[in-house]
Amino acid sequence: MAFETDFFHQGDIGNDAHWAVSDYTKDNFPFNMKYEKNNVISNPLPGSSGDPGLQLVVRGPTPNGSPVKTAELATKMSDMLYGSYRAAIKYTNEPGTCGSMFWRKDDGHEIDLELLSDQDTASTVNLVLHSNGPSSFETPSVPFHPSDGFHEYRFDWSPGRVA
Repeated sequence: MAFETDFFHQGDIGNDAHWAVSDYTKDNFPFNMKYEKNNVISNPLPGSSGDPGLQLVVRGPTPNGSPVKTAELATKMSDMLYGSYRAAIKYTNEPGTCGSMFWRKDDGHEIDLELLSDQDTASTVNLVLHSNGPSSFETPSVPFHPSDGFHEYRFDWSPGRVA
């Protein structure tokens, strides 16, 4: 089954049949996180101001001890397994943020593709694989700066392999 959403032309994401906008607090990070619906902004073409598409916003600065106000979008589908997962993303160059796309089943099964804005090399991608066995961590470089424009990020998952 193929599943695709064109966020450049998507209107209100809050009523979408395939996507859920997160609205919860998670306090087991080094920084408490508060995922808020108003931090997921649809900015479709035509007539968009700024970058078109879906914008996930991190709001700051945050007073000490207060949760970081951030955004998350999750699929409502529970039957997604092997496949090619891809997204066109323009990352921020604002220091202190982590932009990511990931597939997660539970605490023991997760594939993360992350970019940290304060990393020494802004073109380094963190690819992390969590499984019930040992986890793996790779840091391939990309030949561009992730905040210079929209770039396609992708991982392919097949039985016994993630590439």
